[in-house]
Amino acid sequence: QKAFIISSANPNLRVVGAGAVAAQDGLPGAVMLGFQVALMASYVQVAEVQGRFFLRDGYHRALGLIRRGLRYAPVLVRRGLPLAALIPVPAAMLAYERYMGDHPPFLADYLNESVAIEARVTAAHKVVVVQAIELGG
Repeated sequence: QKAFIISSANPNLRVVGAGAVAAQDGLPGAVMLGFQVALMASYVQVAEVQGRFFLRDGYHRALGLIRRGLRYAPVLVRRGLPLAALIPVPAAMLAYERYMGDHPPFLADYLNESVAIEARVTAAHKVVVVQAIELGG
């Protein structure tokens, strides 16, 4: 098929480089083309928007720290982002009045049985496909 398919349950799978080298085996003058794929480091990210701080990435890690009794952790803070950058799918988010109101939810609320429930969600897989296609004559 002249294709490579790489799948990972880790959403941090990324194409991180591309290059060409002389092929060691095969036809003389052949060039090996390739891509580098890696699981990138991911950090807990917080964004300041309209004077409030929102968790942008790292929910699972942050909840794991809270479950272990930790209250402080190093995070990457981003300032000056528009609110739209934090909410890629508005329909999947709480109403604006809930998170910008007088009593917004906090991360620890996810662990409070009086306001949260446990739900099982199918994990999404990240897929990288590299395929060679010949065009023309």
